Amino acid sequence: MRFTTARRAAAMTAAALGVIAMMTVTGAASAQPAPAAKADSKAAAVSSGGGYNNWNCKPTKERPNPTIVMHGGGGNPHGHMGTLGASLAARGFCTFLPLYGEIVNDVPLGAWVDLESQADELTDYIDKVLAATGAEKVNLVGDSTGAFQSLYIPKVRGYADKVAKVVAISPPTRGLSESSLMKLANQLGITSAVKEILDGIGWENAVDLAYGAEAIEKLNDGPIAQPGVDYTIIASKTDEIVNPIETSFVRESGVDNIVTQDGCPINIDGHIAIVYNPRTWALVGNALDTNKQTIVPCIVGFPV
Repeated sequence: MRFTTARRAAAMTAAALGVIAMMTVTGAASAQPAPAAKADSKAAAVSSGGGYNNWNCKPTKERPNPTIVMHGGGGNPHGHMGTLGASLAARGFCTFLPLYGEIVNDVPLGAWVDLESQADELTDYIDKVLAATGAEKVNLVGDSTGAFQSLYIPKVRGYADKVAKVVAISPPTRGLSESSLMKLANQLGITSAVKEILDGIGWENAVDLAYGAEAIEKLNDGPIAQPGVDYTIIASKTDEIVNPIETSFVRESGVDNIVTQDGCPINIDGHIAIVYNPRTWALVGNALDTNKQTIVPCIVGFPV
């Protein structure tokens, strides 16, 4: 995919501001480890002090499936998903956080290219993790665009036999409206950049996730849940981007749909904040580790 200098600049500006805003919401910027050199795949992010991306990790009998944690649009492994990844690694999972869908090489902001190109990178990454760990299946955990991919890859890409569990956080399962995308842009202070992008300047991911887009139609053509895969979807009633909440949920056998406000009515997490909340980390961990449940804290969160 070729991008002009103007398109690169617009997309990079929007992505950078988006990630800065996400990290600022929770102070994650000061908490994340500094990135080092990449592994052998473009989709592979490097090892970190958070216990994840350890390519020597071997699954155990209790946790046989390595877990791949996928960031959302404009995100990256460390700033976006690092705290969640570290929490899963601390629970004993071989945990891997890829950087995928970059527009500009060596600029660690991803999930900007079209969804099919993202899926190409992620399926390759899944195969690399399976080869490195010797496991038969992986768990897929995703946020936003990454959550969409966690549903898309087993069904549309035919990877169900390589996936044990899916945990999707705020997936745009039924698609997004342009108004929802602009709400997010307004919150991040990048309205003008996103308007350019939506007019064809850069963020193809946004177009791919719109109502009625080809990838959305493929995912929703027939049952989403695949035989042999255990699904959990986690979403917030106060998500201002993917709403109403039913546009995230999949009402099918084998799918556990969790509302973050259930048991915690004070929670007000929005689309960005949900992945930074320890409540979400506990819900994700419990969905993956059904034999060892931990207490799920009730935390207010942030309305962004």
